[in-house]
Amino acid sequence: METPVGYPPTVGADSRAHLPCGVLVLDQQRKLIACSQFACHLLGMEQKVLIGRTLEDFVEPSERDSLESVFYDMEATGAEQQTYIKLKPPREGLLIFLKLSILSHAVN
Repeated sequence: METPVGYPPTVGADSRAHLPCGVLVLDQQRKLIACSQFACHLLGMEQKVLIGRTLEDFVEPSERDSLESVFYDMEATGAEQQTYIKLKPPREGLLIFLKLSILSHAVN
């Protein structure tokens, strides 16, 4: 069985640091405003198709409650959150490691 992209090998606790990394930048409404080429590859779409969509658009419906919980915890605590999520087509069933961080807060 092939190891899914983004799934950490069992060689050590810090092994995720050596995996290819796709970066998605979201605004406060959780819409994509920027993404790396590797993120485009993982999601199976071009950047122009991704921009303006939400992360929820790419995950299996069964994963959305879990993703919402991770976003809630991050927004409530300001702390980085981590989880695994499964993508929907065109990368159906691909398991990816998701690490969410708040880069900055807008000042009102």
